[in-house]
Formats: sequence, structure tokens, C-alpha cells
Amino acid sequence: MTVNGKQYHIGMSKQDVLEDNGIGENSYSANTWYYIIRKKFLAGKEVLFVEFEEEVAVRFYIRYVYRNIKKSL
Repeated sequence: MTVNGKQYHIGMSKQDVLEDNGIGENSYSANTWYYIIRKKFLAGKEVLFVEFEEEVAVRFYIRYVYRNIKKSL
């Protein structure tokens, strides 16, 4: 998956994702990380979610979020 010119793939370690995007608002020990890709005035935020199992990315998905991101997880 390519998002904003950055390549993401299953099997990436947390360290690989950190090198590309930084920690942001994520906790290193959390199993789900998120990055805001784009903010739109009426359409909310376009967010990339990364799910990890044992420090390895197993799922990437993009969702539109209209509320606080922490509450929608």
C-alpha cells in the first residue's frame, strides 16, 4: 500500500514504521497506531490505521473519522 508517497507492507516492524512517520500521538506499546493522512473541513479526517501483533504489522487500513480518533478505536 502506498500512502502519500510512502510504502507500507505487512511484515514491517514498529521500528520501520517509526522511521517513516515518527511516533506521532501513538504509544510504542500500543497494538494499533494511527496517522492522520488528510483533514477535510466537512468530511472529517482520513486516517491510516496500522495494527501490530508481536511488534510486526499485520493490517493496514484507511478510514474516515468524524470524531475524536481515540474514541473511535
